[in-house]
Amino acid sequence: MRKHNTLLSCVLAAALIICSVFFVPTSVHAEDWYGELKTVSGATTFFGAKHAIEFQLPTPRAFDQRNDDNSIEVKISQNGKDVYNEKIELTYAEWDAQKAFVKITIPKTGSFKISVGDKSFKFKVKKASAIASYTPKPEITLKKQDDKPCVVIRGLDSGTKAKIYRRIGNGKMKLIKTVKKGEYIDTDVKVGKTYYYQVQLVAKDGKKTYTSKMSMMEGWEIS
Repeated sequence: MRKHNTLLSCVLAAALIICSVFFVPTSVHAEDWYGELKTVSGATTFFGAKHAIEFQLPTPRAFDQRNDDNSIEVKISQNGKDVYNEKIELTYAEWDAQKAFVKITIPKTGSFKISVGDKSFKFKVKKASAIASYTPKPEITLKKQDDKPCVVIRGLDSGTKAKIYRRIGNGKMKLIKTVKKGEYIDTDVKVGKTYYYQVQLVAKDGKKTYTSKMSMMEGWEIS
């Protein structure tokens, strides 16, 4: 009897291991998409409806699934019903840059699923008032433009507009620009100096205006 119980225990243990390997629940995140299908800011939660959200398509995977007319289908659904279903034309410039973006306006709030080709991930759109407690996560990079150094700040579409603050060395943080598009390029930088940046998002909901928390300060030494 004891041998029978031991054998039964072994069988059950083996079954649990098999189930845990093959039937473990999985969650899909933006970073799982070839490391590229994500929002510009990397977020999966947006604040305020009726403004454009910019998604980065999964290139080069998107190009592998493109139609004969060089387009790819992008769908957004809520509770199984499509709220957006369009073909996005991919340009050769996007192919050369290995990046393709699409701006989509979501007229509702709630949970959604975006599908590009045969892949999908979930995201949320909340009321604009939630932006008051939201801390933006901008993507700040250093690059050269016309052989001159510049700082590129992306991930600014989660609000109606974005305020860019900058500090030079040990100076004071000052507002240098308010932008309404997805990126800002600071070309007013000089070699040998260090620049620090912070971003604050602003969203409008009717007559009310909501301001987010400041992003983390990020510094760049220009060399």
